[in-house]
Amino acid sequence: MRVVDCRHSFQLKSMTFYLEQAQPPKMLLRQIFVKSVKVQQWKRELGSKRCQQMFTGSFSTAAPSFIEKESHGTVKILTFNDPKRRNTINFEKTVAFMEAIKEADADPSVNIIAITGKGDIFCSGTDLAVARETPSIEDYASHLSTITCELFAAFIDCKKPIVALVNGPAIGMGVTMIGLCDTAYAASSATFTTPFTALGLCAEGASSYTFPRILGYAKASSLLLFNERINATKALEWGLVADVIPKETFEKETREKLRYMSELPIKALLYSKELIRGRERHHLHAANNKEREALSILLKSEDFVASVNNFFARKKK
Repeated sequence: MRVVDCRHSFQLKSMTFYLEQAQPPKMLLRQIFVKSVKVQQWKRELGSKRCQQMFTGSFSTAAPSFIEKESHGTVKILTFNDPKRRNTINFEKTVAFMEAIKEADADPSVNIIAITGKGDIFCSGTDLAVARETPSIEDYASHLSTITCELFAAFIDCKKPIVALVNGPAIGMGVTMIGLCDTAYAASSATFTTPFTALGLCAEGASSYTFPRILGYAKASSLLLFNERINATKALEWGLVADVIPKETFEKETREKLRYMSELPIKALLYSKELIRGRERHHLHAANNKEREALSILLKSEDFVASVNNFFARKKK
C-alpha cells in the first residue's frame, strides 16, 4: 500500500496556504468553511450556524482561547483550556493546538515546550459530538483523519523538547501524544485509556510505532487493542511516564522541573534530541500516515457510527 504523507495531501492544500499566511486558526477554519463547495451545500440544507457547529463542535468554543499560552523564562506552557467539555478536541481546536506547537518551536526565546490541561482533566481526546452531528460522515472521516495526522506531524517535526504534564485523566489522543513527547510526568490522579477499538477505530498519533517500543508489544496491545485503563502508578511501571507526583503538589513540583530544564544549554538540548529522535522521524511519519489511511476508512464504518450513538445514549441515562 502506498503511504501518502498527510502533510502534502490534497485535503490540506487550502489549509497549508492559510497556515503559510500566518492567519489565526479561527480565521483559517472560517475561510475553509466559506470556500468549500460541499460546505455550501450543507449550509443550504442545515443553515449556516448549524453547519458551522459541525466544524467547531460548539458555537461557544473559541479556538484561540482553547490553548492557553504561558511563558516562564524559556519555557512555553500550552494548556488545554476547556474543562467544561473535559478538554476534548474538535477540528478548530486541533488547528489551534498544532499552530501553538509550531509557533513555540519556531520561537527563539523558547527552549522547552510543556503541555498540560486546565482543571482536573488532561485531555479527553476527540470531541465525539462532532461525529454525531456531521451531515456527511465521508467528509468528516477525511477531515478528521487528515487534520489529526497533521497535528501529530507537528509533534514529530518539533526540534525542541516537549514535556507532557498529565494533570488528570487522559483519553485517546491525550494518551497517544505522550509517546511523541520527550518525557512525561503524571499526577497521582491521572488515568490513561485509549478506547479506539471499542469505538470501531484504530491507533493514532504514531502510537502503533511508539507504544510497542516504549511499553513492549503485550502492554501496548493491552492499551491499543483491548482498551485497558491504567492508573498513574502502572503508567510509571510500564514506562509511559517518568514520574508520578502527588496531585496536591503536582503544579509546584512540575514547575520546578521545568525551571531546571529551562536552564540547560539550548544547543545541547537540540543536538541531543536530534540524536535520540532524528533516526526515528521517518518511521514516525510513516506510522502516522498509515494510521491516517486506516482511520479514514474506519471513521466511515457502521461500527464507529453505532459506537458514537451508543456513547451518547449512555450519557442520557
